[in-house]
Amino acid sequence: MKTVVGVVIAVIMVLLSAYSGFAQGKFSLSVSGAPTYSYLKAKQTFLLPGNSNGNIIPVDVSSRITGRGYTVGVMGKYEFVPRWSVSTGVWMSYTRTDMPSVETNTPSVDFIVGQTRGRNVQVPVLVNFQSSTRRLSPYFSAGALLSFRSTNYLNIGNDQEIRIKTGKHAVTVVPTVGVGAIYRMSNHLSLAVQPTFNYYLPQGTYSSYFSGRASLQTQVFYTF
Repeated sequence: MKTVVGVVIAVIMVLLSAYSGFAQGKFSLSVSGAPTYSYLKAKQTFLLPGNSNGNIIPVDVSSRITGRGYTVGVMGKYEFVPRWSVSTGVWMSYTRTDMPSVETNTPSVDFIVGQTRGRNVQVPVLVNFQSSTRRLSPYFSAGALLSFRSTNYLNIGNDQEIRIKTGKHAVTVVPTVGVGAIYRMSNHLSLAVQPTFNYYLPQGTYSSYFSGRASLQTQVFYTF
């Protein structure tokens, strides 16, 4: 938690310093929000203790998990050359998963499965390109999210939940790309809409793995 607070304060200081130094039509602040859809499909082998002889049983587990949620946040953007800019900020992400699908080659092994919900803080660091200076222009973004490990809640039935920690690392890097359009409504206000994809890198050894999140990022910019 202290790490998250420290990073949030650092991002705010960067945005404030950028505004104070580059407020000549090159710096923008924005509020953003997006509905999200996440998908995970993976196959992993676990080594579990067998009978009293000390045998080790390899258990192959295939899982598929989908989830829905949203992100909201604030960002700052600085145009360092015409049509090119960098942006960063803070997003709060919320996700609730559906009931996962789990299959195993050893039916006698039981797993606790259920819907989960959780929030976490993410810091986007993006490079943006606006292909023209017209009022309506294609708008591209690429970079990464710094995603901070969160505490999720697993529903085990009968209105009972248990807390679980997700991820092995305090901070993970999530490659991100967005393709959309930006519309200049006035000299100071602009609206950008971008279908965006985040790819979550595996944290462990898998025989097959894919995990991603699709969203429709919508931002309203105010340019100083």
